[in-house]
Amino acid sequence: MKRQLSRRTLLRGIGLGSGVCIGLPILDAMLNDNGELIGRAKGQAGTPPNFLTFFLPNGVFTDTWWPNATGSNYQLSRCLMPLAEFMSDFTLVQGLDKQEAFRNQDINSDAHQRGHASFTTGGSLASNLTCEFASVDQVAAQTLSAGMRFKSLPVALGGVVGEVGDHISWESGNTPAQATRDPALLFEKLFGKPAGGGLSVDYRQSVLDYIAHDITEVKKEIAFTDKARLDEYLTNVRALETELQPVTSLGADCKAPPIPDARTSGEPPPIDQNDGTYTNERAQLLMRLQVLGFSCGFARVGSYMLASRSNKRQFPWIGLVHGEDGHHGISHETTADGREAQTKIVIDEMEQFAYMLRLMKGIPQGGQTLLYNTLIFFANECGLGDAHDYGNTPVILAGQAGGKLLQHNRHVRYQDGAVYDDMLLTALNLVGVPATSFGVFGRKTLPEIA
Repeated sequence: MKRQLSRRTLLRGIGLGSGVCIGLPILDAMLNDNGELIGRAKGQAGTPPNFLTFFLPNGVFTDTWWPNATGSNYQLSRCLMPLAEFMSDFTLVQGLDKQEAFRNQDINSDAHQRGHASFTTGGSLASNLTCEFASVDQVAAQTLSAGMRFKSLPVALGGVVGEVGDHISWESGNTPAQATRDPALLFEKLFGKPAGGGLSVDYRQSVLDYIAHDITEVKKEIAFTDKARLDEYLTNVRALETELQPVTSLGADCKAPPIPDARTSGEPPPIDQNDGTYTNERAQLLMRLQVLGFSCGFARVGSYMLASRSNKRQFPWIGLVHGEDGHHGISHETTADGREAQTKIVIDEMEQFAYMLRLMKGIPQGGQTLLYNTLIFFANECGLGDAHDYGNTPVILAGQAGGKLLQHNRHVRYQDGAVYDDMLLTALNLVGVPATSFGVFGRKTLPEIA
């Protein structure tokens, strides 16, 4: 008979007495013979899926984004090639009409703001330049986040400095869900501060040191396979600490040397440029932390934004620096060189999305993987960047939503202007939220998807 750990152990984590809390991955000892978490309420079979929204800014170049063929086993376009290893894990959707982005056009705003505000809210801008409704992730959180430490985990590489165009997650039309954009602060949010700790965890002493006794006690109660899984998990936690660790050795002048860009502690400056804030290294570190929050049961809902719609991010690692306007400026170039630059940026961004999928697919969870147990809604604020094409916004649905979305490896193209809000409603239903409408126009689910 296998030894069992209660779901309370999963949710509380270990080490609370020290002020540090390490959530545990789902271990075999936490599952009953049916593969369900021990201690779930009667009538609640299995584990609810996770739900994540993922945002890229400034549109795409149509010719290098959309594949020529539809249906199954289509050939990936150049921009989608980074997703080649995940063909069985995602569906590409074309032809969705984001009608809500055209609402309230009398409001003094730009087209990117309008598209950004309608990313997952089902509405557009309100008169005070906030959103009309709560975003789909926050609506899902009302159902999925019961018993979680966090209602949601909003994360952003850049943006979120106050304007409506700098947020993708909204608790209500007037209240954005504040995203964390500093890796050190996100680590601290997940694992807390040691008792008596200062501003941040002192990474010269690992958070694992504070809970060494608790780890030893848990290992006494679990089987060999669970011990191996727990050791691997704790090794990953320590690896993240090491990446976050400030350089603490003093030089000859008794001053600490500069902290590497991607490991900077504290909120980065609200300047949309490549100053270390917008590196892919930092983006991936944030992803690893957010995925860790999902895998250890801290949250089931989250959002991830690479940058806001007004970002001026530069891409020197692929040879692209565009004056003060950066990515946003490049997205409006209509020359052949400009289209090529936009394509290179989108490919680079899709490589980061692939990194997220790879992380999630590599984590076992309840006999499947974290990606299998998750639904990811991917989109940006418009289609063709310079034209602000709301009628053909790229959408990707990734993950299997815990088994509710198994028919992937497809390119679905709607010819008659299917409603974008209907896709958001479909996503809600796939993660178990029994909604019958969403936003201004969402009134039916899309049978071709669900």
